[in-house]
Amino acid sequence: MFIIMTSVFAGWVLLSAVGYGIVYVTDTSWISILLPILFTTYYIWSMTFGRDRKASKAFHNNKLIENQSFEQLFFEDHIEGITENGTSSIPYAKLHKIFETPTNFYIMDAPNMGRMLKKSDVSEDAQSFIRRIKETYHL
Repeated sequence: MFIIMTSVFAGWVLLSAVGYGIVYVTDTSWISILLPILFTTYYIWSMTFGRDRKASKAFHNNKLIENQSFEQLFFEDHIEGITENGTSSIPYAKLHKIFETPTNFYIMDAPNMGRMLKKSDVSEDAQSFIRRIKETYHL
């Protein structure tokens, strides 16, 4: 989150400096420089924080998954997800990506859909297996 904030601030400062330079050199109206800076600032915000808020709101408003437990089973060639509503099975070759953070694994079925596994809930052997899947299938 800090990196995003720093990037947004740095982008805003850079645009402001460029805008000031253009106004100073060409004696252009401030409004013609200010509008692109404001638009760029809004765009950067909406692509970072705005998207996170929308995803969080969608998740918390989804009654289908509210208070529901998910069980993930790893097999040699696929992963199965089991919920109260049904079962899903996805071959590892069709997964989009696997991300690993210090606390979680994110197994992405698609660019905008995935499963989160807390490392504290996953044994060391299972963590090694997930890492091996990531390397084998170039995820």
